[in-house]
Amino acid sequence: MKTEIDWGHELDRSFAIEEPIAVERYVARGHRALRHRRTFTTIAAAATLVAATMTWAALPALYSSGDSVVAGEGPGASPASSDVARPSRFRTASPQELERMPDGVPVTLPESGDAFIVRPGWRVDRSIESIGEAGWTARWAIQVVQERSETERWVTIDWLAQETVALNVEAPGQRYADFEEFVADVITDFGAP
Repeated sequence: MKTEIDWGHELDRSFAIEEPIAVERYVARGHRALRHRRTFTTIAAAATLVAATMTWAALPALYSSGDSVVAGEGPGASPASSDVARPSRFRTASPQELERMPDGVPVTLPESGDAFIVRPGWRVDRSIESIGEAGWTARWAIQVVQERSETERWVTIDWLAQETVALNVEAPGQRYADFEEFVADVITDFGAP
């Protein structure tokens, strides 16, 4: 193995003039670079479209109850008891459930307690949940709006051991000026932090 380096030769080689590259090779390199850029751009656009589609598909599952806020969750809050089943979605009442709903009540819980049922023609704008101080009751304050007339109603539902124990419907302006004041009275006094 030879360890000597011929520095003169290395210097001559570093300043050597390369043979000129034919124009056809420049054109071929340009076409190849353009194909690579187009392929990369197409793959990046497809990946972005797939990510956006998956996010859009996941949103209804994440936000199925409108502006749902659960009181008592978050940093420093005590965890909710597992004794209380917590329905997390809303669905339109079936004809059989509609027959059993009390008159004037736009939203309630069925016996199974799997989801809130909403009278046809009404939509849920917000729902706020609070777990009672004892940990075995739950109360929801729900803001619903009639779709064709924009009539608004506020509903409180108390649930104890998978059975509705109280249901109250308020119209705006009766006792409370706005939904936040209604929530402050019916939820905060119930035991939310």
